[in-house]
Amino acid sequence: MPRSLPWSGAGRSALRRAAHRPSPLRRYALPAAALAVVSLVAACSGPPKDGPAPGSAAFKLSAGTPAATGGLDSFTWALYAEPPTLDYISAFDYPQNTIVSNVCESLMRWTPQLTVAPGLAEKATNPDPTTWVYDLRPGVHFHDGGVLSADDVVFSLGRQLDPAGGSAWNSNFANVGAITKTGPLQVTVKLKQPDAQFPQYMATAAGVVASKSGVEKAGQDYGTSGSLDCTGPFKLGTWNKGQSIELQRFDGYWGAKAKSAKAVFSFLTDPSARTNALLNGEADGGYLIPTESYDRLSKSGVGTLYFGEGLSTVNVNVTSMKGALGDVRVRRALSVTPPRHK
Repeated sequence: MPRSLPWSGAGRSALRRAAHRPSPLRRYALPAAALAVVSLVAACSGPPKDGPAPGSAAFKLSAGTPAATGGLDSFTWALYAEPPTLDYISAFDYPQNTIVSNVCESLMRWTPQLTVAPGLAEKATNPDPTTWVYDLRPGVHFHDGGVLSADDVVFSLGRQLDPAGGSAWNSNFANVGAITKTGPLQVTVKLKQPDAQFPQYMATAAGVVASKSGVEKAGQDYGTSGSLDCTGPFKLGTWNKGQSIELQRFDGYWGAKAKSAKAVFSFLTDPSARTNALLNGEADGGYLIPTESYDRLSKSGVGTLYFGEGLSTVNVNVTSMKGALGDVRVRRALSVTPPRHK
């Protein structure tokens, strides 16, 4: 997964403040942790009203932003909504995914080049078309002190399979026949039929592993208060309802330590408020920055606006079979005709 947080979901844009200002926006290139790359429902927003559309000559794509040069005490990221829960089985939108992916980890992970790499599983093997074997990293600690084992993996993936849990990722397990512990640090997944996408799902929130004892202890409160008891570089700190969620660096992390001691995710539901927060230093970054603000950001003089390719998707669902959409031929035509961005 990409390890930087500078890109917005709409056009993947970022504002980097000028270096001469003592501003926290130099933090944009700091890795807060791997972000889950999944299909999400993104807002359909139009081109800038005061300038050309992204992709034109005025908006050149950048491969990235300058690398971090040091550590931070804290940085702030603007979210367009407060997550209803941080339970990984329900994390299916930008706000909750942005936070959960900094706290919880999956069996596998995405690289910036969008290839699948080892995560909590140091090795994944495919001995036959319907079998995946995951060998776990030894000595990985959960935030509450426990040590990762195969039991935690079987339990965590099992929650995705349980219809009573209402998992947003349940359909990704449609071809899964059984998930079993085949060693203290080994889990085997048997598929009902070959599924080329299943190994990729294990790099998303579908493959997140949490502490079995921690989830069971929290019960129905899991994801809405207290600890998430995962293994990521940050652990859940204070949740100020209606305002923000704070994460604290997890010093017991098995991998490279987070460069910031604290991460603050503020809830700014108004698009203009997110733009203003970037300009006045209240926020260091955010996803789904309104496209109509690009011209204002680029001309602000407080930094540089970067553009890169994004992975946002727009889902269009038929909610009424009345009228033209009741004709299956129309629906088929829409499914094969690329919609115009508007």
